[in-house]
Amino acid sequence: MAAHLLATPEQRYLRLLEKRPDLLQRVQQYHLASYIGVTPESLSRIRKRISRREAG
Repeated sequence: MAAHLLATPEQRYLRLLEKRPDLLQRVQQYHLASYIGVTPESLSRIRKRISRREAG
């Protein structure tokens, strides 16, 4: 639990992506954003930043 609180939102999203990739397809974006502690807009920016990193 402490690791979740100390992690950045991007780290929380990456951990979720690693441990529960199925949730990313099944759960609405605003629920995921709430879980990692950001707005849906911020989650969108995080996802975009990660996809750029993977593509480049």
